[in-house]
Amino acid sequence: MKNISIAFLVGIYIILIGCATPDSKADKISLNFYYQSNRDKQEKNNHILILEEPKITFSKNINLQYQEQFRKSLKSQIKTLLTIEGYDILEVSDKNNIPNEAKKKHSLIVEIVGRIDILEEIGVNSKGQDFFQEGIDKSLGFLRVDFLEPKKLKILYGFNIDLSEIHSKKHYVNVSRTNSGGFMGKTETHLVSKDNYQDSIKNILNQIYEKTLRNLDKEMHYKNISLYAKDTE
Repeated sequence: MKNISIAFLVGIYIILIGCATPDSKADKISLNFYYQSNRDKQEKNNHILILEEPKITFSKNINLQYQEQFRKSLKSQIKTLLTIEGYDILEVSDKNNIPNEAKKKHSLIVEIVGRIDILEEIGVNSKGQDFFQEGIDKSLGFLRVDFLEPKKLKILYGFNIDLSEIHSKKHYVNVSRTNSGGFMGKTETHLVSKDNYQDSIKNILNQIYEKTLRNLDKEMHYKNISLYAKDTE
């Protein structure tokens, strides 16, 4: 009976340890989808732009909540940048469903499409008898911003933002040592980063967002947009 009780307590202890493990990798990084522009607010220019809902797809390993927050914040800050430049904004979900009457009153449609993936890159290096396998999270993707003529949906100007090669922290290093016969021997895994996988994803998304807004801040000025709008007159 005593042995059974000890075994039971040991079992409970193991379960508790297992339950406590995720706490050691609690989230340390928050999503920071905000960009501070240093622009001065311009007077109203009596032009109205149509801002379409961003059409951005994400890899499946990115939390749906992160995806929605990214799109929502991006649209909101683009609207803010354009409003600072003196534009009024009409928000729509799809450029193909804009009433003809509205198309006549608005100068341009702003369309944002893109793809964002977060992948694990595995690199292999060797030194003497040791082989090093490193796991690093990195981004792959792009955003495309187009300014379209409202009636025929003709693209008047557009630019790409490359979102590739944005890295997060290194997760681990596997070290394998060969024996004298040339066969692979013992493998040891060394955790380099204590951040959990979701922290790594959030870290990359924060960098992607900051890079995206930096590029938009350079491009979305009245002096540029007014040139594209002339082609609709």
